[in-house]
Amino acid sequence: MFCVDRNGTAAEETVNIIKSEGNKASAFTADVARAGDVEAMVAACLKAYGRIDVLDNNVGIAEMGSVVEVTEAEWDRVFAVNLKSAFLAMKHVIPVMQKQAAARSSTFPRSPRSAISAFPTSPTPRQRPR
Repeated sequence: MFCVDRNGTAAEETVNIIKSEGNKASAFTADVARAGDVEAMVAACLKAYGRIDVLDNNVGIAEMGSVVEVTEAEWDRVFAVNLKSAFLAMKHVIPVMQKQAAARSSTFPRSPRSAISAFPTSPTPRQRPR
């Protein structure tokens, strides 16, 4: 497991919990709302593990207060952490996963869509239950 947090101490605490349960983990410090940090995160994960099999966008923050009290900068930060981070992570991880799936396709034939089918998608109107 590759544990990423803006707070390096928090990332290390998570690694220690995972290791105490007998699993392998490493920590990385990054602000996932910054493209450069996300690119570095993906590169570091690939260097440590050689591949990426799962992406868990498990980040989120909130600012307390009414719309009148919250500043525009606070609002922008919430959206950067809660939404932009997911976009950036998928933007940089999906191509890695697609290459991994393409490498496996010579041994295990798959449809082109299956390389990204693990990601939730909104159903098209024809797919929605009636």
